[in-house]
Amino acid sequence: YSWTVLSSTRVISAEYWQGYSGSFSIFLISNNAKGIISQTISLNIGVSYILSFAVSVNSPSRILNLRVSIGDSYEDLSISVTQAMTWNIKTLYFKAMAEQTTITFEGTDGDVDNGIGIALDHIVLQKNGLSLFLILLFSFCFFYG
Repeated sequence: YSWTVLSSTRVISAEYWQGYSGSFSIFLISNNAKGIISQTISLNIGVSYILSFAVSVNSPSRILNLRVSIGDSYEDLSISVTQAMTWNIKTLYFKAMAEQTTITFEGTDGDVDNGIGIALDHIVLQKNGLSLFLILLFSFCFFYG
């Protein structure tokens, strides 16, 4: 599986901030625009899934919004941290209604002029409590392969 960049995003290395897992994370702002990534995955109809991911904001005391869409459903999350780049784990539950479903992460606001936005890392999809697959956002084959 690979991610499709629908709007500006940027891979950030540990040189700027430490990812939740590994040396890279994805930043949903780039080139003064809000970022959107999506991925279409195969699921088993009627099976319940858990989507979890690490999320942070690169500016303390700012509340930013992240929209996570799974198929036709979405959830808007307010993300804030007391210290810049403190990672939080978010978890969403859903039941597969189709064999193919698109998962989308969209930074719906932020201060694009000052580079303040949402970072994502460690996105995991689980089925029935067992790890189905780990989505590696930060592999170079996604961006360069």
